[in-house]
Amino acid sequence: MNKIKKAAIIGGALVGGLIGGSLSVIGKVSRKKLLDDLGSNIVDSTLLTGKITGDMLSGTTHLLIGKIRKKPRCLKQGKKDLQRAGSQVVDNFVTNTKQVLRNTGDLAGGIVKRDKKRVIRSLKTLGKIATVGTLTVGAILVPDEEPAADSTVDRTNY
Repeated sequence: MNKIKKAAIIGGALVGGLIGGSLSVIGKVSRKKLLDDLGSNIVDSTLLTGKITGDMLSGTTHLLIGKIRKKPRCLKQGKKDLQRAGSQVVDNFVTNTKQVLRNTGDLAGGIVKRDKKRVIRSLKTLGKIATVGTLTVGAILVPDEEPAADSTVDRTNY
């Protein structure tokens, strides 16, 4: 079943490389960091989606083989693969929800304090999350925008 997992990861890499890699190259050539970052995030997200898909397919295959051939070891492995895939989906969902909430709070705080850098940083991250989610239709891996060296973010009011 490792072949199934590898095939799904390779599929994710191919899709990510095609879409995200192209976008990243365009960003590097045009010197637009946002496009370069977006391309890299798409590649990372499609790889994660491929890994999760591989675990799901492998787990389902193990369960079917275990049930048909009455092999408890295959059943156990199938359950383990499906649990791992489910755990990855939940972890990714929780991480992304926290990130959206944090950036929405930063956006609101930036608007209230009229901090343009904070507003722009939050909007960039939220825009990346929306774009990556739309293009990959799967797991999303987008790190927060790094604050500028001279900008301090006060999160004590949230």
